[in-house]
Amino acid sequence: MIWLTVAMTVLGALPTILKIVEKLFDGIHDSSDDKKAMAKEMVKTVIKGATEVTGPELDKILLKANELVDPFIDLLCAIMFPKEN
Repeated sequence: MIWLTVAMTVLGALPTILKIVEKLFDGIHDSSDDKKAMAKEMVKTVIKGATEVTGPELDKILLKANELVDPFIDLLCAIMFPKEN
């Protein structure tokens, strides 16, 4: 049940995290990889704050969350920040 709560918390916070990261990197050319890395670190912080789990169990949750979040970051960025041609 902890995993479901963490997943819902992270997915709910992800749009806000991406908006914050986008503002932080505003005007910096070729910063996509840095933006994604920062977003993933912010997700880890959200998870650590949303659960009292520690140690190896927390490491497992963080790994699962990273696998979940990675494609969602790409999807949400494509929707929220479409590239202009």
